Amino acid sequence: MAYATINPATGERLETFSEHTAVEVEAALTTTQKAYRNWCRLSYVQRTAIVNRAAEINFPRLPRVRRSW
Repeated sequence: MAYATINPATGERLETFSEHTAVEVEAALTTTQKAYRNWCRLSYVQRTAIVNRAAEINFPRLPRVRRSW
């Protein structure tokens, strides 16, 4: 069974998503756990550099993202 996101103000269906199998969910959880463990091994300085770089990349996109809300 698929599920959807609905705009509560208009009732408009924004997007429909299909369900994932148990195997797909387990694979996603395993990947996430590995990524978290790797992230935790990084120093504060390394994590800060990554987050700052992500901000540099995404900040110019902010006006476009705001318009889509």
